[in-house]
Amino acid sequence: MKVSYSPQLMEESVFRHLNHLERSGYRADYDEFHSLADPIYELPEDDREIAFEKVNRLFFLEKLKLGDHVLRALEAVGLIPKRKRTSRKSALLQENKEEEQPEELSEEPVETDEPEEIEGDTEVAVIEEEALESPQDDGEISYDLAREFEERIKEVVVKRAINKVDEGSNVLNRVSGNPIIEMRVLASRFSNPEEALDLDAFLIQEFMHAKDMVDPEFDYEDAFIPGNPSVKNLITSRFRLLWNMYVDARLARIGVVSVIPKEGRFREFDNFYRKIPDKQRRGIFEGIWMTDKFTHEELLSMATDLDTLMSKYVDPGEITEEERDFIKKFLGPALEKNKYLDKKLVIWDHNRDVMVKRSRAVLSDPDAAKYVWGTGFHWYNGDHFDEVQKVHDEFPDKKLIFTEGCQENGPHIGSWDLGERYATSIINDLNRWTVAWIDWNLLLDERGGPNHVGNYCSAPIIVDTNSQELLYQSSYYYLGHFSRFFSRGDKIIDCENTTDNLLALSAIDDNQKITTTIMNKEEKNIPFLYENGVNIKTFSIPPRSIITIIDK
Repeated sequence: MKVSYSPQLMEESVFRHLNHLERSGYRADYDEFHSLADPIYELPEDDREIAFEKVNRLFFLEKLKLGDHVLRALEAVGLIPKRKRTSRKSALLQENKEEEQPEELSEEPVETDEPEEIEGDTEVAVIEEEALESPQDDGEISYDLAREFEERIKEVVVKRAINKVDEGSNVLNRVSGNPIIEMRVLASRFSNPEEALDLDAFLIQEFMHAKDMVDPEFDYEDAFIPGNPSVKNLITSRFRLLWNMYVDARLARIGVVSVIPKEGRFREFDNFYRKIPDKQRRGIFEGIWMTDKFTHEELLSMATDLDTLMSKYVDPGEITEEERDFIKKFLGPALEKNKYLDKKLVIWDHNRDVMVKRSRAVLSDPDAAKYVWGTGFHWYNGDHFDEVQKVHDEFPDKKLIFTEGCQENGPHIGSWDLGERYATSIINDLNRWTVAWIDWNLLLDERGGPNHVGNYCSAPIIVDTNSQELLYQSSYYYLGHFSRFFSRGDKIIDCENTTDNLLALSAIDDNQKITTTIMNKEEKNIPFLYENGVNIKTFSIPPRSIITIIDK
């Protein structure tokens, strides 16, 4: 691995550091620098920049050892092995102080625990020697050579940050397989030796982030965050906090001091997640802190969706008990007292994946269940159609209603998948005792709004507000096969489907009229036989299509 420092960083860091030492009464290094730098003004103008750069590099790397902060941080996070290195005095420094140096130091290398000092240009080669094998070498950090992704990093580039917002790490060429870590840091961080621990903590934190970015287990990717600027900023800030917590917790487990202590991180967490009940907020924080492994996707999903975060660290029973007690002790009695029991009370009203647990906690309590009409659910966390059936099987006297579904992440103009997603859900849900199915929005503008939080979606109809044109999407026509041909009061009947290639739904009305809607999601034409118990008819359904058969 090669570590390089930008000339701008070295120049400003050396300047600030020496001036701090001089103001503190330590003039030796300050005077020595000027004894080398002042004569450079006598050189031709074209030669001065190179000469100043050499002097700045000398003091940054060798005399002041400011580059050691970077090397120690790389060692602390395991990106390079910690080992003894050979230290040599710079030729420039030797010439300047030849008479003052002990003879044995002027010629012979000395073994030291400090990071290796290397002469040359601004690139510092971290020479990967054999790790020390002596059992007496206490305090040495073992280097796991099995972590091959760390070996792939070719270079670390440390540059001067313009401001605090500009600080941080990034990994270039990550996808190409030749990753380069770019670190931006304020030169002012190198000015005060008394703040060295703060600088080390910052560098360690940022290198941990970079290490995650090249770790295939973390699986980092540049994710698109939908929504307006305020929503994006909130999600980004939450994600950054959760990632920092993940880094801090791992550092704490190996005894390395982080930039912000644990309680400081909790105060940040407390501020960003005020919607989480107080008694649960600390438990969720501790759960995240104690988790050994996260992926980039897991952190982003927790930053984006509050329910994802809570479902991971909060016992569903704890939440459902609150919902049960609220209905039983407060909402239900209030409805009864004010003669509103004719109003239909729907519980849960969220995704299918945990609807069984949520429904069971409320509906298994007779004192709460007597106020409840049914369970509402959404589709945003996967299909989980079997969960719908389970709720009916356990509580057949309670209704099921699909209360919300839409295609996320803005309009999907012309997408055939959109209509198929609607029909797949409607057919499967209604075949599992669902009594109603509600779209989130029937009409939205060309952005997928209006939406006050920037959560832009698609809809069956998109209106171009500039041209005043209505754009009918596939979901509009797919919905029509249910809204046009099925009527309020129809009863869903068994539809024995002998093929996995087709989805089918049948209903009968008061006049014994049978309506059957069939969808083909395959890329091929599928012939089939339709039998109603009396007659058999032959049909064929084209690829990627939906049809409705009305049998009077």
